[in-house]
Amino acid sequence: MKNRLTLQQRLILPIVLLGLITLLSNILAVFGIHNVNANAGIIVDRHMVSEAQLEDIRRSMMEIHRLALSHIIAADHATMIQLVGTIKEEEAGLDEKLAAYASCVPPEEEETYRMLLEDYDSFKHALVFLVCASADSRTQAAYAQANGDVALFGNAAEEKINTLYESVSRQAAAARNRLSIVYFFSCNQRRHTARRAFPCICRFPHHPDIRHRPDSGRHADASGQFRAHRNCRGRSPKSYQNIPRPCT
Repeated sequence: MKNRLTLQQRLILPIVLLGLITLLSNILAVFGIHNVNANAGIIVDRHMVSEAQLEDIRRSMMEIHRLALSHIIAADHATMIQLVGTIKEEEAGLDEKLAAYASCVPPEEEETYRMLLEDYDSFKHALVFLVCASADSRTQAAYAQANGDVALFGNAAEEKINTLYESVSRQAAAARNRLSIVYFFSCNQRRHTARRAFPCICRFPHHPDIRHRPDSGRHADASGQFRAHRNCRGRSPKSYQNIPRPCT
């Protein structure tokens, strides 16, 4: 009899078990949320920022090229001088953008980034010859330079930017797939834990019926008196004669 659990213990034990399972489920959910946030942070802070930086670098390259071509068709020297100043400002800004992007370059694309810097440096030198020919009113030489080295190194730099952008896009797609997997398991982890917990609680052994105990007679008599007393409510005094009396 000492090894048998009391009724109070048998009622409390499933509640304690459910509380432990709920605590474990919440801990797993916290870890799942942490993994989701970590993967989302990688996508937002690294891949999307890298894509935005490359797009900004691409626009700056195109703007510098456009300003150089505008210098050829400028009507007066004042406009040419203004365009040269604008080109210098754009080049300074692009230098800063390329330097800032260095920290975002993946190890497998470091060679591509180095080649991009070389093509951009050659592109700037070609612009110097274009602007000098244009300022000297040598329009044919300026157009030849624009269609030659300027276009050559500009297209080469554009290809390197495209290569870096495709690499970042692939990494972003892989990170999104990992995020989807982590999010799926995080959402279903608590659900599966709860489904496994409730059958265990439902199969918990019930307390034996008190009527099978040695003192069940006294409990039966007391319950009989209680039912008789409950049935007496709302009856007239005459109806008390029909109330069943417990055996003595």
